[in-house]
Amino acid sequence: KPPPAARAKAPATPTAAAAAGAAAGVAPPDVVAALQRAVELKDDLAALLQAQVVELRGQCAAQQATVSELQVQVEVLKAAATAAAAANSQDTTVPKQQEQQQQLRLLGFLLHVVHVLLMRMP
Repeated sequence: KPPPAARAKAPATPTAAAAAGAAAGVAPPDVVAALQRAVELKDDLAALLQAQVVELRGQCAAQQATVSELQVQVEVLKAAATAAAAANSQDTTVPKQQEQQQQLRLLGFLLHVVHVLLMRMP
Protein backbone atom coordinates (compact mmCIF):
# COMPACT_ATOMS: atom_id res chain seq x y z
CA LYS A 1 0.00 0.00 0.00
CA PRO A 2 1.53 3.37 -1.03
CA PRO A 3 2.13 5.97 1.66
CA PRO A 4 -0.56 8.67 2.05
CA ALA A 5 1.57 11.27 0.27
CA ALA A 6 1.92 9.03 -2.83
CA ARG A 7 -1.81 8.32 -2.82
CA ALA A 8 -2.56 12.00 -2.81
CA LYS A 9 -0.32 12.54 -5.84
CA ALA A 10 -1.79 9.64 -7.85
CA PRO A 11 -4.17 10.79 -10.60
CA ALA A 12 -7.83 10.14 -9.82
CA THR A 13 -9.12 9.54 -13.41
CA PRO A 14 -7.85 7.77 -16.52
CA THR A 15 -7.62 11.13 -18.29
CA ALA A 16 -5.57 12.51 -15.43
CA ALA A 17 -3.41 9.36 -15.57
CA ALA A 18 -2.86 9.88 -19.31
CA ALA A 19 -2.00 13.53 -18.75
CA ALA A 20 0.40 12.61 -15.96
CA GLY A 21 1.98 9.91 -18.16
CA ALA A 22 2.31 12.30 -21.07
CA ALA A 23 3.92 14.89 -18.81
CA ALA A 24 6.40 12.26 -17.64
CA GLY A 25 7.03 11.13 -21.25
CA VAL A 26 5.37 7.73 -20.71
CA ALA A 27 2.14 6.75 -22.47
CA PRO A 28 -0.41 4.65 -20.58
CA PRO A 29 -0.53 0.96 -21.60
CA ASP A 30 -3.97 1.28 -23.23
CA VAL A 31 -2.72 4.14 -25.41
CA VAL A 32 0.38 2.16 -26.36
CA ALA A 33 -1.78 -0.87 -27.23
CA ALA A 34 -4.13 1.29 -29.31
CA LEU A 35 -1.21 2.83 -31.18
CA GLN A 36 0.31 -0.60 -31.84
CA ARG A 37 -3.04 -1.85 -33.17
CA ALA A 38 -3.33 1.24 -35.38
CA VAL A 39 0.12 0.52 -36.84
CA GLU A 40 -0.88 -3.12 -37.48
CA LEU A 41 -4.08 -1.99 -39.19
CA LYS A 42 -2.13 0.52 -41.28
CA ASP A 43 0.26 -2.23 -42.39
CA ASP A 44 -2.65 -4.56 -43.22
CA LEU A 45 -4.36 -1.81 -45.21
CA ALA A 46 -1.14 -1.01 -47.08
CA ALA A 47 -0.74 -4.68 -48.04
CA LEU A 48 -4.36 -4.88 -49.17
CA LEU A 49 -4.04 -1.72 -51.25
CA GLN A 50 -0.83 -2.99 -52.83
CA ALA A 51 -2.59 -6.23 -53.83
CA GLN A 52 -5.42 -4.21 -55.37
CA VAL A 53 -2.92 -2.09 -57.31
CA VAL A 54 -1.33 -5.24 -58.74
CA GLU A 55 -4.75 -6.63 -59.68
CA LEU A 56 -5.85 -3.37 -61.32
CA ARG A 57 -2.61 -3.19 -63.29
CA GLY A 58 -3.32 -6.69 -64.61
CA GLN A 59 -6.85 -5.73 -65.57
CA CYS A 60 -5.59 -2.59 -67.26
CA ALA A 61 -3.06 -4.57 -69.28
CA ALA A 62 -5.77 -7.02 -70.36
CA GLN A 63 -8.07 -4.19 -71.41
CA GLN A 64 -5.25 -2.51 -73.31
CA ALA A 65 -4.65 -5.76 -75.19
CA THR A 66 -8.36 -5.90 -76.05
CA VAL A 67 -8.27 -2.29 -77.27
CA SER A 68 -5.25 -3.09 -79.44
CA GLU A 69 -7.03 -6.12 -80.93
CA LEU A 70 -10.12 -4.03 -81.67
CA GLN A 71 -8.00 -1.33 -83.30
CA VAL A 72 -6.45 -3.97 -85.58
CA GLN A 73 -9.94 -5.21 -86.47
CA VAL A 74 -11.01 -1.65 -87.28
CA GLU A 75 -8.05 -1.26 -89.64
CA VAL A 76 -8.88 -4.58 -91.35
CA LEU A 77 -12.50 -3.50 -91.77
CA LYS A 78 -11.44 -0.13 -93.17
CA ALA A 79 -9.17 -1.86 -95.69
CA ALA A 80 -11.99 -4.22 -96.69
CA ALA A 81 -14.38 -1.29 -97.09
CA THR A 82 -11.85 0.56 -99.25
CA ALA A 83 -11.29 -2.53 -101.39
CA ALA A 84 -15.03 -3.06 -101.74
CA ALA A 85 -15.52 0.57 -102.73
CA ALA A 86 -12.77 0.29 -105.34
CA ALA A 87 -14.27 -2.91 -106.73
CA ASN A 88 -17.71 -1.30 -106.71
CA SER A 89 -16.50 1.59 -108.83
CA GLN A 90 -15.04 -0.81 -111.41
CA ASP A 91 -18.00 -3.19 -111.71
CA THR A 92 -20.96 -1.68 -113.54
CA THR A 93 -23.46 -4.53 -113.33
CA VAL A 94 -26.47 -3.61 -111.18
CA PRO A 95 -26.70 -6.87 -109.13
CA LYS A 96 -22.98 -6.74 -108.37
CA GLN A 97 -23.22 -3.09 -107.31
CA GLN A 98 -26.17 -3.86 -105.03
CA GLU A 99 -24.27 -6.73 -103.43
CA GLN A 100 -21.23 -4.54 -102.89
CA GLN A 101 -23.37 -1.77 -101.42
CA GLN A 102 -24.82 -4.27 -98.96
CA GLN A 103 -21.31 -5.36 -98.06
CA LEU A 104 -20.28 -1.74 -97.54
CA ARG A 105 -23.30 -1.14 -95.30
CA LEU A 106 -22.42 -4.25 -93.29
CA LEU A 107 -18.81 -3.12 -92.97
CA GLY A 108 -19.98 0.33 -91.90
CA PHE A 109 -22.21 -1.23 -89.27
CA LEU A 110 -19.36 -3.42 -88.00
CA LEU A 111 -17.09 -0.38 -87.84
CA HIS A 112 -19.75 1.41 -85.82
CA VAL A 113 -20.06 -1.54 -83.39
CA VAL A 114 -16.30 -1.70 -82.89
CA HIS A 115 -16.19 2.07 -82.38
CA VAL A 116 -18.92 1.88 -79.72
CA LEU A 117 -17.04 -0.93 -77.97
CA LEU A 118 -13.85 1.10 -77.98
CA MET A 119 -15.60 4.13 -76.53
CA ARG A 120 -17.08 2.08 -73.69
CA MET A 121 -13.71 0.73 -72.60
CA PRO A 122 -12.48 2.44 -69.42
